[in-house]
Amino acid sequence: MNHHLLLGMALLIGCPKPPPQPPVPRPPPQPSAQDALLDEALERTAPGRLRGRFGFKIHSERLGLSGSTGGALIFDRPGRGHLAVLGPLGGPLLTLQTDGIGLAVAIQRDRQHLVVDDAGAQLQQQTGGVADLDAILGLLIGQLPLGGLQIEEREPLDDGDLRITFAGPQQTTVIVVIDDPAAVPVSLEARGEGDVLLVSATYGPFAPMTEGGDVLLPTEVSLQIPALDLQLDIQYKDRGWAVLTDVPDVFGLQPPEGFTSRPLDAWSLLELKPPGDPPG
Repeated sequence: MNHHLLLGMALLIGCPKPPPQPPVPRPPPQPSAQDALLDEALERTAPGRLRGRFGFKIHSERLGLSGSTGGALIFDRPGRGHLAVLGPLGGPLLTLQTDGIGLAVAIQRDRQHLVVDDAGAQLQQQTGGVADLDAILGLLIGQLPLGGLQIEEREPLDDGDLRITFAGPQQTTVIVVIDDPAAVPVSLEARGEGDVLLVSATYGPFAPMTEGGDVLLPTEVSLQIPALDLQLDIQYKDRGWAVLTDVPDVFGLQPPEGFTSRPLDAWSLLELKPPGDPPG
């Protein structure tokens, strides 16, 4: 047979094909450096039961508050917190405490006790759903209330830090700047419609809670809540934190003995009286 004919028949019939090979699995995508930094920041934890000492400045024209003093914090998170504003002799001038749902303020000078039974829900309304009472407690120690929020934009900054914009609830936007490489927050802002500021927190350097420890807590926090006309600048005492095994019962909404208690029907500064004013 002609060898040209044999070659043509071979080309027509075709050479046998090797069996198909199974697809080579792709390695899982590695998180980017930005993802890793954000994950580390969100995974930061602190003990739920803490006591801290601090100095602070407070300013609120509508509340008639302005000045500098010292104070103490007790946390039993989630939800429960107690803040005492101390006088020159160490006794409390004012205490603010929450059971995670309501909020009570006791003013020593006038023996007044003011209660907002649903303060957590009203705070969420005032902040566009971004922050409840436990979120505010978390902000005081550098914990970010970002669970479940959708990332809209990431922007590396010139100093190496990372700015991330999140889509918050109720048409809000949350903007966080995270320090690289420490993975701690530098600042947080929540803004509502029309770019109105709802809440902001700015942090100073973070330091180990205990010498040589792994838990980092801020040394300074500046907290602003415009709906409350409140600016609070806190400087925590060096090594002023302690982990509590047992916590005192200081989170309830009942008035101290001898105090006149009255409810606040709304989280409204028009209803809050500066210390010294009689109840309305």
